Amino acid sequence: MHAHFGDPLVVEGNYFFRLPAGRKGKALEEGYRIFDLDNPTKVVDITGRELGEAQVISTKQTKFDYLSKKDIGELKNLGLKSKEQALRTLNSRYSKNIRWVTFVIFIPVVRLVNREPFYKKEVVDGR
Repeated sequence: MHAHFGDPLVVEGNYFFRLPAGRKGKALEEGYRIFDLDNPTKVVDITGRELGEAQVISTKQTKFDYLSKKDIGELKNLGLKSKEQALRTLNSRYSKNIRWVTFVIFIPVVRLVNREPFYKKEVVDGR
């Protein structure tokens, strides 16, 4: 097993921007990920576009084959309907066979808005 340290947190863009200020968010990462709990972590979407920064509160690593009922409930909270759908989603996202997963709980710190054409907003008369 190889631990990944310093990688950005991958989160769905719409989910990240719709989180209310100060609320905890959850993410599912591929592999055995270690995040810095003292400093903010860069957040990117699936395509690699930077979304902002988040403070990681906790992580939990487990093998995908040994997910508990509580972990499967967490998958459903993330919008995935089943363990099989989560596996298909992660396999297609990372283009490889997934064995380890990391559940991440975070709080958004900085949100970079209006940086890409997808979130473009015109400024008229300084308003």
